[in-house]
Amino acid sequence: MSKIEARLTEVFDKDGKFLTMWGTKGAGNGQFGNLHGISVDRKTGWVYVADTAAHVIRRIGTDGIVTTFAGLPGAFGIDDGTGDGARFYSPTGVAVDRAAHGGSGGAALTVVYAADARQAMLRPLTFDQFCVRCE
Repeated sequence: MSKIEARLTEVFDKDGKFLTMWGTKGAGNGQFGNLHGISVDRKTGWVYVADTAAHVIRRIGTDGIVTTFAGLPGAFGIDDGTGDGARFYSPTGVAVDRAAHGGSGGAALTVVYAADARQAMLRPLTFDQFCVRCE
């Protein structure tokens, strides 16, 4: 179970016992500006969050390390692209879909969908290229 604070994420077990905290205040890797969404990939254990203030999607690994998954902190827009070449404008939510589309050879492909509030769009992020809407 997770609780989203303005600038950090605290993790609790099912009984409410505090387990750990991810991130610090800021816009760089390992930091959060203003969180508005969270989703967990149950197979990998990775956690995804929409950082509205930084205009990026962050990923928290099973080791607790926070990285920028897509977008460039502080740079906003509507550009599709790979990694920090993608642009969001105040993303507010994320969702993980493990069975989306078809990966290479028809295999299941994980897609993280980002709700881009200011653009009123739902944008797919694929893992084949860490790409926002690259086909």
